[in-house]
Amino acid sequence: MHYLVRIVVEADDAETAKKETTRVAEELVESGYHDWFNDNPKLSRWDNCWKPVALHTDEGLHEINEAFKEQLTDQYAGYHLFDLDGNPIMEPLEFADWVKDPFGYWITRLDCHE
Repeated sequence: MHYLVRIVVEADDAETAKKETTRVAEELVESGYHDWFNDNPKLSRWDNCWKPVALHTDEGLHEINEAFKEQLTDQYAGYHLFDLDGNPIMEPLEFADWVKDPFGYWITRLDCHE
């Protein structure tokens, strides 16, 4: 099954954020969270995959909120939001520090298969 997953990374720019997102996505596959991920945005099932968004923007905060909503409403789908170490973010409180100082963090959407 395909899932829209979001990964939060720390980076200075969008290109570095893409590289860090790839690293985390590979770790998620290695650890068994997902079987594979689609790294071609043109072939993704969702729009705007592999387009890092600065967390301090309205769009970045919207992505975070959407990920939490999906996790709460679809308990069988697994986790939809991961941090820069590949750990699932399960509660909004775990994310509170980044929301207070979001500069330097990016969120990227991925099409992952589980």
